[in-house]
Amino acid sequence: MRPTEPDFAIEPDEHGLRAHCVVPADLACLDGHFPGHPIVPGFAQVEWARLLAARHLGIEEPIARLVALKFPTPLLPDATARVEVERQAGGFRFRIEVDGEVASTGRAVRDPSLESDGTQGPEAELAGTYALRLPHAGPMRLLGAVATHDATTTTCLARLGANAPFAEPDGTAPVTLAIELMAQAMAAHGGLAADPTALPRRGFLVAARQVSFRSARLRTDEVLWARADHVRGETGMVAFRCTLGGGPVPATEEEALDRALAHGSLGAFV
Repeated sequence: MRPTEPDFAIEPDEHGLRAHCVVPADLACLDGHFPGHPIVPGFAQVEWARLLAARHLGIEEPIARLVALKFPTPLLPDATARVEVERQAGGFRFRIEVDGEVASTGRAVRDPSLESDGTQGPEAELAGTYALRLPHAGPMRLLGAVATHDATTTTCLARLGANAPFAEPDGTAPVTLAIELMAQAMAAHGGLAADPTALPRRGFLVAARQVSFRSARLRTDEVLWARADHVRGETGMVAFRCTLGGGPVPATEEEALDRALAHGSLGAFV
């Protein structure tokens, strides 16, 4: 079985911890993200920080919000990375560096009152009416269908399954995976808007603003919808307002926000 995280060498201190690792080239989340150009997804870097905070700092409450999340430099396989996780009031701050360059940074705010069972509401059908065009492949092609699409909005469907990254035997996956699902909905919107004869363009997540979660886990056996509402940009820097939830596909952005398990503003470089 492919590993989901590196083998960390931990150096605890009074404020948090420092860890060093070599990013394994056979990480599960590198399989298809992207074919021929593997890059560690942003959600995986956040999940590593969350796991380190839970295991070594005792910060186990679910994440309610991610603040000032940035991915300025791609994290590649075989890189030697330095990870810092620091306690802060209500949560933790993290930073991942490679050779002095920042790969990711952000702050997590915890909420012990969040539900942890990943309940997503009534079941939906995994059926689409548009061709799904993504640069992702293999296990990291998380979306399964496009439910709705127009010039400004694309809503996609996914059933994660037991082999989803970081999935647990109890049928759940961490809610941080919502970041990747929403990013792939952005990519699906771009793929449908582009020349259908051209290869799908790769986009690299570079920032996320105020990503909020209303559940601690996602069910891997239920259908999720991921909605991307275009804000600006077609190539270069692009920005979307994104939501993720379960049950029937929302008809409006307001309905999506009302029922969302996760939402936030994401930016990517295409």
